[in-house]
Amino acid sequence: SLEDLWSFNEEVVIRSVFASKIPLISAVGHETDTMLIDYVSDKRAPTPTGAAEFCVPVKSELTTQTNNLNARLSNSWIRYYQELKNKIDGLARGIPNLEQILHDVRQRFDDKIERLQTSFKNFLQNKNNSIERIGLRPYYIKNIFNKNQDVLNNLSLRLQSVSIDEVLKRGFAWVKDEKEQTIYNVSDAKKAKSLEITFFDGKISTAQDTNKKTSKKPTVKKLKTRENDEQQVDLFNF
Repeated sequence: SLEDLWSFNEEVVIRSVFASKIPLISAVGHETDTMLIDYVSDKRAPTPTGAAEFCVPVKSELTTQTNNLNARLSNSWIRYYQELKNKIDGLARGIPNLEQILHDVRQRFDDKIERLQTSFKNFLQNKNNSIERIGLRPYYIKNIFNKNQDVLNNLSLRLQSVSIDEVLKRGFAWVKDEKEQTIYNVSDAKKAKSLEITFFDGKISTAQDTNKKTSKKPTVKKLKTRENDEQQVDLFNF
């Protein structure tokens, strides 16, 4: 009767079942009987016999269930690895051939080695050339000195050929007035109060009266040598 089962509706019982750490199967009454304990238990059985069946299942059924779970697990792993294999194969198709990659790397490496050897040979050759040039440097210096000496001698000869003495030796004369200004024409010579005419071997000084148009007797003056001249004057630049 309901009164017989009422103890399974008590609050203290309900709270104790809910707080229990041991798994609990509710199996009070028969089929249609429902108590509050049924809502807080871990498992509800319609009858005490059904509770016993939950606690002690059939071995063959457990074996079958276990085999089914193992089969599902195996199939899941097979599908998982197949998917991974498919992904790897897809990635592999996008990667160039490994042998081709290694071939390209080896070829670039060989090229680097060859360029390094060539550069090293050129470096050694340049150093050898530098050493040889250093060994022959005195000869180079002597040749340069001789060339510069020849140039200097040529310049000296050219300078000497246009000196005042050399020009006067060729029959020219240098005419200056009383202000030491060079006379280039007859008009300027007539205006000068005195003239000084320089030849290779001496000087002649003349004084003239511009009003009477008479001139004094020329005075011959010995030409100074080049060693005593204070400054050599260029005949063509006055």
